[in-house]
Amino acid sequence: LATFAGNIRTGTSVETANTNFDNLVIEGSSHTGISIFSGVGGSDSDGGIYFGDDDHNNRGQIKYAHGNNSMSFTTNDTTALTIDSSQNATFSGDVTISSASSNKPVLTLENTNNEDSPAFITFKKSNSGSANDGDEVGQFQYQAFNDAGTPELTTYADHYVSTEDVSNGSED
Repeated sequence: LATFAGNIRTGTSVETANTNFDNLVIEGSSHTGISIFSGVGGSDSDGGIYFGDDDHNNRGQIKYAHGNNSMSFTTNDTTALTIDSSQNATFSGDVTISSASSNKPVLTLENTNNEDSPAFITFKKSNSGSANDGDEVGQFQYQAFNDAGTPELTTYADHYVSTEDVSNGSED
């Protein structure tokens, strides 16, 4: 274990690092980075970067789990995003899409595996027992805002469980 009283810098550049975040500066004239090797020899160890404060030494995390080849991002002691080994992303909270470069944020769903299959939005009702005919499972909400940011028009499209036969390919 090495303890240093000042900042650590690698390289010979005179580039100026942000003075709030200059305790460790790694720079080079070409590809530059940090490699974290964990799980050497095939173990299920994790590699990570942890962010802490006086109360918690792991308040935030960027962690790679070798056991299932997933990467997770933690904020406020809670896993906020996990990307699994198939590049599926699971968010623990709400997802907001905003755009600083356009006045029209866009969510695009694209199926790149099969041109004949559409992309889907799935409403999943979890931890509530079995779904019954007529149960609400999701809702689209369309809102128009005025210049002050106040909603002036809200339209809802509710989606309910249906036990009707949709085996013909129609999923209304």
